[in-house]
Amino acid sequence: MRKCQKCGSELDDDDVFCPKCGMKYEEPAQTDADEKLSHAVIEHQPVKTGKRCRECGGLLSEEDVICGMTRCKDCINKSSASKKEKNITDAMAIGCVIILVVCAFLIYPSVDGKSDITISYDDSGGTATGAGTFVNGTEITLVAEEKPGYDFVGWYGENGYRLLSKDKYYTMTVSEDKEITAKFSDDALKVSFGPYSYGAATGNGAFLNNETATLTAIPDDNCFFKGWYDEYSNLLSKDNIYQIKVNKDITITPVFYRATSQINITCVNNATDTYPGYVTGAGSYVSGQEVTLTAVPSTGYWFAGWYEYDKLLSGSTEYSFTAAGDMQLEARFNLTKNAAFNLQHSEMGMMVSAVERVSLSEPDIENRYWSIHDMSDDSVVVFMLDNGASCDFTVSKPAKFTIRHEIYFIDGTHDIYSQVCVII
Repeated sequence: MRKCQKCGSELDDDDVFCPKCGMKYEEPAQTDADEKLSHAVIEHQPVKTGKRCRECGGLLSEEDVICGMTRCKDCINKSSASKKEKNITDAMAIGCVIILVVCAFLIYPSVDGKSDITISYDDSGGTATGAGTFVNGTEITLVAEEKPGYDFVGWYGENGYRLLSKDKYYTMTVSEDKEITAKFSDDALKVSFGPYSYGAATGNGAFLNNETATLTAIPDDNCFFKGWYDEYSNLLSKDNIYQIKVNKDITITPVFYRATSQINITCVNNATDTYPGYVTGAGSYVSGQEVTLTAVPSTGYWFAGWYEYDKLLSGSTEYSFTAAGDMQLEARFNLTKNAAFNLQHSEMGMMVSAVERVSLSEPDIENRYWSIHDMSDDSVVVFMLDNGASCDFTVSKPAKFTIRHEIYFIDGTHDIYSQVCVII
């Protein structure tokens, strides 16, 4: 049994202070002799008797004893303060929970996961269908039908003040209770579109007086929007999205144009002749479109190449590319003065004799080339390197071919002459 080290009163196992003298109990750590001496000394000290507080060990007042209290007022006050703090903390936690519940209700007002969609309208102007109770997240379509003499003006929310859609068929996703107004009018103002192409436009329809119309222009691929024009061809705006306050019937035309590339070709030659050859393929193209140019030299000329600002693009008589902007090209032809062809029939077939048209100074010439090309694939059938001024050969079967004669000069220039031959 534990005893008070001061007065010797018996203590319960959970007593920290002696209920009689208020002495705090401490486990003995002294020897037996010291303990006897200590008890002897303590027993001779005066002891205040009476009931003690079980929390702090303090002597209880007579009033507290009469009231049957086992704790002093100080301990009771401290305990009350702790309870108040706990109550405040609990109240704050409850308040947070309430706020979260309210917020959740505001965001998802339908506790059962459903929302009511109601439609109001004046049935003298038309009807509107699609209202009901729906599971949140459901996509629904509201339908408006005007009566003769009336126009459907639009679907409105927020007590009929905020325009939701001008379409008779309005598709929406249900997320909360909502009241929607379908408006009809027998004196609505009309915004109409004039004829247009190369794009699309939205925002036309029937409007109430002084209502704002939002028009949107959407150009097709490889096309551009030029602007909105009134019925007198006056430009109203260049913006794709254009807002206008409607106070009368109005017709507005969105103007689009295709993105085009203008390909211009000038024929250039090194002589005074008017027609060195002709070209095909010039004109206007949609950007991204394939363009094929063809050059056909006149007799006595050869094609030198396609040029843009003195830059050679291609030396082929047929040149293909993708239109990506305006181009100013030159088709350059050079006059051939140095060869002529003489075709003669013989028993063995067609005898072809080629001779230079004028005599040339041999020191000026580096090389001469004679060749025959199959017209089906432009492959070389016969190729001869000859420093002479003429070349003879025989074609023994029907054929379509091109005879080509090239002369290269020591200064780096050259002439070329070709002639198409058809042997039947």
